[in-house]
Amino acid sequence: MFSDPRRLAIALAGVCCFINLYATQPLLPLFAREFGATSAAVSMSVSAITLAVALVAPFMVALVVLSMALLAARYWRGEAGSRA
Repeated sequence: MFSDPRRLAIALAGVCCFINLYATQPLLPLFAREFGATSAAVSMSVSAITLAVALVAPFMVALVVLSMALLAARYWRGEAGSRA
């Protein structure tokens, strides 16, 4: 399945993107104890991270596409903006 290193890199990047969504879940009881908050209030930390990822994801995709287009124009198809 991962004989191609590029596939492994993409799979690992996908895993890393979603690890942060679940990073606070084991800490919820600690947050509740330390801040004296209810379980419902503390669980909002998971919702906040999910919301942040949902809001930022379209901009990150656009940034990656733009970066790849500029790199391709510069290194694979000649200088960016030049006529061949």
